[in-house]
Amino acid sequence: MNTTSTAAGDFIRVSAAKAKYFGGAMSLRWWYKQIETGRLPHHRAGATVLLRPADVEAFVAETYRDKGAADEEPEPPAPVPVSKSRSTPRRGGLRFFGSESRHD
Repeated sequence: MNTTSTAAGDFIRVSAAKAKYFGGAMSLRWWYKQIETGRLPHHRAGATVLLRPADVEAFVAETYRDKGAADEEPEPPAPVPVSKSRSTPRRGGLRFFGSESRHD
């Protein structure tokens, strides 16, 4: 008997796909972006996004075949150190601090 329905065990969550494929290097954000752009077929069960392992494996194979490697998220740029240089001219004149500097 051949059934076309799929059992609940035939699906995996996005977090499981992240852990299993690409060595876990791709972020959940990357996976959801692939789903949102339509590159990765998915099914929804309420708020849960489910993937068929066969679809994920086909997607991974297609990704490697098309580009030779997965689209990795770019590294965030290194923080630029804040320089201590003074780009604004110093105020001239004397400055007094404390209670004596008040003029009444």
